[in-house]
Amino acid sequence: MNWLKDIIVDILVTIFIATAYWLGDPWMWWVIAVYTVLLLIAKGVVLTGDGFMQRAQQSLKAPEWLLHLLYLVNIILLGIAGWWFLMSGWCLIWLFSYLAERK
Repeated sequence: MNWLKDIIVDILVTIFIATAYWLGDPWMWWVIAVYTVLLLIAKGVVLTGDGFMQRAQQSLKAPEWLLHLLYLVNIILLGIAGWWFLMSGWCLIWLFSYLAERK
């Protein structure tokens, strides 16, 4: 359970996306949009930077399947909400994560 602190942000983001979907507040969409862009940039850096990739992998102790499950839940919720731009961003985040994992 020591890995839980490594993925707490991912769990909170999933909870935030679910809350945004159920409440439908417009400002929550913007929070998710900004986070999505920042995460896309971070995943792109991890994917292209070899030295950074090694450090990032060493610090992550959470099971990869759990991260993939959270990304899937996020994509489904964003799709149900009809937020196609955000859903596309999370599909790319998931793809970048998978590619970085295989690298």
